[in-house]
Amino acid sequence: MPHTRTVTHTHTHTHTHTHTRTIMQYRVETAVLDSDTLMISDWVEADDLCHAAIVFMIQQPIGREYLDPITVVERGTYQIGTYKHESIRVACDYEVGLRTI
Repeated sequence: MPHTRTVTHTHTHTHTHTHTRTIMQYRVETAVLDSDTLMISDWVEADDLCHAAIVFMIQQPIGREYLDPITVVERGTYQIGTYKHESIRVACDYEVGLRTI
């Protein structure tokens, strides 16, 4: 079930904009290579499929070796996306401000 968040931006001496965006729940899964291959997964809230992969990977420990792909499924609609770890690693850098455009 989607959650709705209202974001208000106020510009000095002008006007106020209100933007509503829908936050969805996603199931994210990938494999970790350890002494054996371990599947890890969790539910996250995000703006879209790709953002869900980013949110999930930011929560994971550093130093693990992950196997492609990262699979994301949207709750309710069953939309699915698959992503390479390298692409999501770069997107995570942007998400936390390590890279800028």
